[in-house]
Amino acid sequence: YFNMRTVAIISALVLCLASLGNAGKKVFKCPSSCSCSKESIICVGSSYIPRFIPNDVSSLSIVNGTFSEIKEAMFSHMPSLQLL
Repeated sequence: YFNMRTVAIISALVLCLASLGNAGKKVFKCPSSCSCSKESIICVGSSYIPRFIPNDVSSLSIVNGTFSEIKEAMFSHMPSLQLL
């Protein structure tokens, strides 16, 4: 038999434990000019490379990008990138 206070405490503990599992991880938010899936990102008219991307992204497409140059190590934060 659980009273409402006990249920509330247990619920709060579960939420805290769930958030600890993500501690220190950056949450990826797909840029507004892009379309994102688990393994690919497609950006249209972008002037920058998404800075924080999930490690399992293997494909990045930039359509009508407005880059003036591609710098050394520009994609080094994408360890699984196979297709550009």
